[in-house]
Amino acid sequence: MRLYPLIPVAVLFLACSGQTEAPPRPLVVPQDTHWVAGKEAQGGVFLRMRTSGGLDWRIEVWSDLDGHKITEGRFQLKGAALGEIKPEDLESWDGEQITLRGGGALERAR
Repeated sequence: MRLYPLIPVAVLFLACSGQTEAPPRPLVVPQDTHWVAGKEAQGGVFLRMRTSGGLDWRIEVWSDLDGHKITEGRFQLKGAALGEIKPEDLESWDGEQITLRGGGALERAR
């Protein structure tokens, strides 16, 4: 049985599966940031998080491509009861919110 027809499918799958490892940090991005993957094969971002007290977090977001600051502001924990959020809890950035591995998200405060 020949598997040659499956090679293009495998290459396409790998190309679309998204980035899972942090790229080199652009020089303009602060060292105390953490890389978070993008959703659905989008590039990721570097995040800096500081607690603002309670369920509020002050978050700054930089592009992982060129290091420009994408956004900054107050975000609130929604859909989860966590006493603290660690870098390994951050799953992905979709351009608006940060999804957490155990459920819930950090959403921009209104």
